[in-house]
Amino acid sequence: MEEVDDDKDLVNMSDAWRQVPPHLRELCAEAIIGGMKCLFRDDHPSEQTMAERHNRESIMAGRVSPAPQSFSDLNRVRSLHHLRNLKSQKRLMRRAAQLFNKKPSKGIEYLVNSGIITTPVSPRSVASFLRNGIVVGLDKRAVGGYLGEVGKSPQPGKSPPDWDRDWFHKEVLEKYCSLFRFEKQSLLDGLRMFLAAFRLPGEAQQIDRILQAFSDSCSRLCDESAHEGAKLFSEDQKRASDAAYLLSFSIIMLNTDQHNENIREDRKMTKKDFIKNNNNYGSDITEPGKELPAEYLGGIYDSIRDEEIRTEGEGADGSMTVERWKDVLRGSVEEEGHTKELPTSNDAEDLTELVLEHVWMPIMSAIGALWGSNSSTENFAISMTPSEAGFGGMLGAQSARLGMDMAWDMLVGVRQLGRNDLFCKIFNCVCKFSGLLDYKTNAADRTWKFSNSVEAQSAFVIALRTARDAHNEIGIDGWKRIWLMLFELRDLKMFGGGVSRKRKSALTESEPDLLKEDIRRDWTMKLIKRGKDDSGNNRSGGGGVSSMFGAVGRALFGSVDDPSTVEPPSPTVVRKRTVHGKEDHIVWDELAPSDDEDEADDSTDDESRVSFTLHAESRLSPGAQFESLLIHEDLLLNQQREMPVTGLERVDDTQANRPSPRRRVRKRLLKCCDFSGLVSESRFMDDEGLGNLLDALVSLVPAPTSDSSSSSSLSQQNSGNGTDSDFSERIPRHTVSPASTAFAEVLICEVSLRNRDRLTVLWHNHLQIHYSGILLSLSNTFAADEKDHMKIMTGAIEKSITGLLRISICAMQRGGIANDVLETWRLLDQIEESEENKCLLNLLDRHLGEGLWRMTRVIDVESQLEPRGWEGLLSLARWCARRGSRLPPIRTGGIGRPVGLAEDDPALQAYRSLHFLLNVSEIKDVLPASVVGCINVLVVAGEKRNCPKLSIAGLDLLYVLSAKMETKAAEEDEIQEGDDDAKDAFWRSSWKPVLESMAQASKSSTNPHVRQHSLSMLTDSFLDKRVGLIPINHLCTILGELCIPLAGQRIIELREGKAHAETFNELMIELELCIGLIFKPLRHHLKNVVGEGQSVLLSLWNPILGVLQEILKEPDAANGVSGDSAHHESKKVIQSTNELTLEHLRNVIMVLIDFGVLKAESEAPGDITALTWDAVSKMDYGKSFLEEWKQAAGQTQ
Repeated sequence: MEEVDDDKDLVNMSDAWRQVPPHLRELCAEAIIGGMKCLFRDDHPSEQTMAERHNRESIMAGRVSPAPQSFSDLNRVRSLHHLRNLKSQKRLMRRAAQLFNKKPSKGIEYLVNSGIITTPVSPRSVASFLRNGIVVGLDKRAVGGYLGEVGKSPQPGKSPPDWDRDWFHKEVLEKYCSLFRFEKQSLLDGLRMFLAAFRLPGEAQQIDRILQAFSDSCSRLCDESAHEGAKLFSEDQKRASDAAYLLSFSIIMLNTDQHNENIREDRKMTKKDFIKNNNNYGSDITEPGKELPAEYLGGIYDSIRDEEIRTEGEGADGSMTVERWKDVLRGSVEEEGHTKELPTSNDAEDLTELVLEHVWMPIMSAIGALWGSNSSTENFAISMTPSEAGFGGMLGAQSARLGMDMAWDMLVGVRQLGRNDLFCKIFNCVCKFSGLLDYKTNAADRTWKFSNSVEAQSAFVIALRTARDAHNEIGIDGWKRIWLMLFELRDLKMFGGGVSRKRKSALTESEPDLLKEDIRRDWTMKLIKRGKDDSGNNRSGGGGVSSMFGAVGRALFGSVDDPSTVEPPSPTVVRKRTVHGKEDHIVWDELAPSDDEDEADDSTDDESRVSFTLHAESRLSPGAQFESLLIHEDLLLNQQREMPVTGLERVDDTQANRPSPRRRVRKRLLKCCDFSGLVSESRFMDDEGLGNLLDALVSLVPAPTSDSSSSSSLSQQNSGNGTDSDFSERIPRHTVSPASTAFAEVLICEVSLRNRDRLTVLWHNHLQIHYSGILLSLSNTFAADEKDHMKIMTGAIEKSITGLLRISICAMQRGGIANDVLETWRLLDQIEESEENKCLLNLLDRHLGEGLWRMTRVIDVESQLEPRGWEGLLSLARWCARRGSRLPPIRTGGIGRPVGLAEDDPALQAYRSLHFLLNVSEIKDVLPASVVGCINVLVVAGEKRNCPKLSIAGLDLLYVLSAKMETKAAEEDEIQEGDDDAKDAFWRSSWKPVLESMAQASKSSTNPHVRQHSLSMLTDSFLDKRVGLIPINHLCTILGELCIPLAGQRIIELREGKAHAETFNELMIELELCIGLIFKPLRHHLKNVVGEGQSVLLSLWNPILGVLQEILKEPDAANGVSGDSAHHESKKVIQSTNELTLEHLRNVIMVLIDFGVLKAESEAPGDITALTWDAVSKMDYGKSFLEEWKQAAGQTQ
């Protein structure tokens, strides 16, 4: 909707006016209010009219489009007065059409009562309404139903109206058909045009009556008639009508046959059959020589086949079909003039609108005068001093009351009238009258003006109450003004909070903070220090502790000085400051007191016992309620001003205990305004109003950039000092402090959570772009160190990420929307950090870690997570684990062992979340295979952070994941047989990466406990009940290509002293685990491996023999060092290694001999027997057992 500049519309009142006596002011206000009530009292528009008014700008515009005099002719008029008559007639016709669609008799009765149809009612007038009423909303089905009805026959004692009688229905049908121009067109074209004007009813008898009337009318005028060129019908009108009827019916049946998707192609009517059926209708209808030509019938068939007879399109309310356009262009046959049927009286609804458009600006100027506002074209700011506005006496309360009552009645009346354009203009004026949208002066001056003007406060109260009642009508622009006023109140320390409300702000976060109390305190101080360094210390005087507390106070709430006591600024200014000083507001602390005065507040104050919240059901007007509150406050204040009864106290003592004006305003607004209702009652808004509320908040949050320092961004926002006319809604340039921006992010999240039932709609229409854009921007913002990060970080950024986490947690319990929300976190995978460039999100690692933990705790079987949702959740877990790996290593305790990770460490939170998903959660069996990547990052994080417990815990998760995958694969094999390629892909892409991650830990870790645990987990992954579970081909591949070479290489390194081990016992433990990894899985699965054939066995046996040859070599042959010179401990290691290895090798060879696999002598070159005995002969420590083992093989044979 095009906006009109409110400022230019108002009357210029820049000239000073003289004071109006109170009694005369009262009389003038009552006269205006009475006039408004009379204006709105008799207006009772329909819903359709209300919808028109909602989108209408003005019916008194300078240019008016010419309007037709009737539905059928093209004569145009340009008289404004006649235009209003035509609009009134059209509105009445629309109302009649709505009634007709519900019940035809009611619609016709309304036409008669409205004078649109004259009495006595003629069938032709009703037919004309049916013929031309489509453009005003007549339903085609209702028209067809009325035309097909037979009507009521006369009954004794009953006299239905004429339009319900059977004869009337019959004549209406005949007159309706006569209104079509069938001349100079074929019967098919006439039928198309005829059926496009209404919808055929479903009953066969009704269709028969309508087609018979159509045939009687069309057969006389169409090209096929005996009087036109084709002369295909009989000259006998009865026969011609019957032929037209049968042909029309056949065409309708053909249309259904050709275009019904339920009829198979082989069952559809052919052209030959259609010609045969309609060539000759019998001697009673078709005269000799008058048979319908095959070419003619074939043309009809081709036309119907190529172009369906469509009845869609509702004239002005829908898409126009070709037939409807032809009908409109040809016009209808009208013998009666519409000018005789239409009334000439003016419409009261239009008169109300006309009067309103003329008087709303003077009325708003009068309200501005009452509220002490200069309503000039320059601004709406509160310009009068307190004494001029009546402060300190009843004149201010009277002005506030009268202005509130006038503004409220005006807003309510215009809203009921449906003129949303005028309603928005009036609402905008009320918002500007509050003075909270003007930032031309410093905070102290703005605080002083607002706190000392009850008129400005009353304007704000009316604006807030209107927003809650008319949340849809004020639109996005109105909600922006509401939020900007609330943000200004927050910056001026007049927005709730304090001890009097038990340290709870009016609008708070509904869930516990993601940070612990001490961490939150440190975070707040970092933001404050950042804001102090950014804006510079340009205030004079003070230092040390007092200067620090002053900085904290300004960061939380801005300046608190009275303009009369403000000292001039210091000449040494570090950075240019804005006039409004909003850059001083850094942190939004929802639990901090709004003022030091509230610390001394007494809970037994009489004021706390009285509630003056403005209620719509109260008998008092809003102005009277507000005035009553002011009177009550004055009474209490006068009681406090009385001297103490002892007479020993000084007057100065009592003065110090008096509440400041700001404190009084804060308490007053808390009683008059339900701030929390803006959030809590948003669940009662419809989708449009709620969307406007959220869009307004989102538009007030600037996108995070690498140069978003508070003072510089505010300077850019307010370069015009709040008077920029380029702002799309003509709101003063929205200067929002950093603290209020964070407040806006909190509100966005709170409103969304209060409407969790509509979270899907809110996410897709309003939230997704906002949060995705912020997360993407933060993911692409890098800096060298934390100091540079803090230059960019703001409270709004923190609250936006916190909001996304809280919405993600809520979405987990809302079905499919969880996938859409969680998918946003996949943006974290795009982050590519380096030592020089670190992501800004690193500052929020504790937030993200705690959010991940809370998110996983609410996952259950009803979360309906899809692969994309899982990937988003695992992306967050992966980021937390990766972030944890980049933090500094933890320190070592007094006994040489590392201290554990902090409770809020992101890596620890990632572990907790993954452990919950794998062991506790109800959806542990549906985790995607990509979770192995997250666990692998955890194992690496434990290595980098000097925290072996984390690495070992990660290995345990890998083992649990491996077992679940094997069990899941076995269950699927039992349920369904089939796709071997899919099964192989599962083992290769899901199971194998898990074991590779375990092996990587044993290969790369420097901690012997981690290596030992990794080897143990690898070995256990092939043991227990896994015989038959793991496919033999994948078993041999993993063991032969991964595990056996890994264990062999590790044994050689340990034997040669290349691997670190703290004690000899730890070294021997690791040796035993490596040897066990070589032999235990083989012995465990040997029977199944042998059963697969010698080739499969060799794929596993050959790597073992190759590794054993390296292990059982002499030390001098292995590394060139003589055995005699080796250390005693090294000899012990070599001896133990050889003994353990040979013992396991002997056991395996004996089992192979028992299975008949190994023979005493080779049966063929290159068989397993030859390869085994040849390899054993090359083992320095094993060849001495060769003959013994061969002999055992020979005895078995």
